[in-house]
Amino acid sequence: MKILVLESSTTSVKAMVYDTDSQQTQVISQKHTKTNADADAGTHDAKTVYEDLISLGRQLTKTESIDAIALSTTWHSLLLGDGTKEPISPVYLWSNLVAASLCQQLRQDQEYVKNYQERTGCIVNASYPYFKLKAMQPIKQDIHIMDQGAYLNWKFTQAYVTSESMASGSGLYNIESRDYDMQLLDSLEVCKEQLPKIVKNNRVFSLSQTAANALHIEPGIPVMLANPDGGLNQIGADATNHEVMTLSVGTSGALRISTQQAYGAKKGLWSYRSPRTWLLGTATSGACNCVDWFKDVFCEHRYSYAELEAKIEIEHALQSSPIFLPFLFGERCPGWNMMRRGGFENLHHSHDVGACYYSVLEGVLFNLYQGYERLVEVVGEPKVIELSGGILHSPIWQQMCADIFGHPMVINTTKDMSMVGAARWAYECIGEVKPVNTPTYTDALAQKMLQPNLNRHQQYQRRYQQYQIYYSTTQ
Repeated sequence: MKILVLESSTTSVKAMVYDTDSQQTQVISQKHTKTNADADAGTHDAKTVYEDLISLGRQLTKTESIDAIALSTTWHSLLLGDGTKEPISPVYLWSNLVAASLCQQLRQDQEYVKNYQERTGCIVNASYPYFKLKAMQPIKQDIHIMDQGAYLNWKFTQAYVTSESMASGSGLYNIESRDYDMQLLDSLEVCKEQLPKIVKNNRVFSLSQTAANALHIEPGIPVMLANPDGGLNQIGADATNHEVMTLSVGTSGALRISTQQAYGAKKGLWSYRSPRTWLLGTATSGACNCVDWFKDVFCEHRYSYAELEAKIEIEHALQSSPIFLPFLFGERCPGWNMMRRGGFENLHHSHDVGACYYSVLEGVLFNLYQGYERLVEVVGEPKVIELSGGILHSPIWQQMCADIFGHPMVINTTKDMSMVGAARWAYECIGEVKPVNTPTYTDALAQKMLQPNLNRHQQYQRRYQQYQIYYSTTQ
């Protein structure tokens, strides 16, 4: 069987053909451009994203016979549509700050924060569609309230639906009733019919004639509804049990672990549905985007990444480098203050480019480590931490990560992991046997284990204490 996976992420659109027999993949992708995205505003254009996905998909269907389609996108987007469900607003991404000042006010009420988090598993933060809607009130009764995923579902199947996993990241979903929270809808003065119907994550629909014509394939083949790339990543990584924690360091950062129950956003952690289980996790706004900022803006493109890494002297850096707070794009975990800003602390005239670059890499990992400490408090130490994302392009950064966490890291070099997860999930949901030859952690532990340097871990712990001081005394 050959499955066409179409994914819209924060930074790009991608298409993949996944062969379930050989588990071979073909992938093409393109970065979002100003035509379909405004990175500064944290928005996408829904119709252009759909058209770009169709265009990429059509390039692959020219040479491949497609048996099913799987859709993947990001959590936390918001899109308003008219009576025909066509967009009348941009897609507001998690990074959009339209609700930032509102959330700052709401977070002053600790009882409100506690109640909201216990009911939804989400955080009082501008990332979530609920607070964006609250900031946009009033919402007219004839407007459809959806996200990029629901819009793709509509365009590909003509069904106005969303998966439970996608809904759980909206801030409008009640983790007890596993449906929209009526009290929250009432607070927005909107009705349930304005939102896509929540269906089980394994529901499969049929490809519409219009989408089939656009892709130049036959209508009626199974379509796996849009699911969040964060949840699909767990399936692609074969990390759907509670012993495995994934650590993704890409444009932004995330730590996730599968759980058998929902948690009410304990200790600033979110709790969502994944396609298979519940997920408990933490997210950070600053990761590779901070590294890119340092190279492209701070250093004005004067150095390559390799040249910057060559300037790092780890032992010297551990003794005297500045501390970097990676909140250039706002803060998610642990403080969830999207208005927060970052920068260098304890910066001295003797600090050179190498010392500052080292500090950026370190600061990103310290912020992720803050979330890790909270996860461990709730669920305990994982047996396995799996590392993936752009960090894998840097051996120095990988080793820093293992040393800071003081924990062995399984290096997962699977490319396009969320898309692989989407294909595998679709394959299961249309009634087929789960693919064989899926990599196991026995294989991974034997072949791709990165061990921490425990002496350096102690040095990093001292640096981390400095980071914590600057974190707690700045806003």
